[in-house]
Amino acid sequence: MPARWALAAMAGTVGLARIVPDELTEDPLFEHSAGTWLLDVGMLVVLSALFGFLVSRLLRRHEPAVMRK
Repeated sequence: MPARWALAAMAGTVGLARIVPDELTEDPLFEHSAGTWLLDVGMLVVLSALFGFLVSRLLRRHEPAVMRK
């Protein structure tokens, strides 16, 4: 799922729909606009924070003595 948002941010950055006009690049998240790019990057930040939190919780449960130092 994070790769989908990263691909959308990359496609929006370079304007992939204009470079390679095809039905595969007609995705609305590939639009070359600031709002769409901010949405894509924002979702990447949210997913990174969420997954980082989940990993820290799982590690704390697995190694409680090590993670509390």
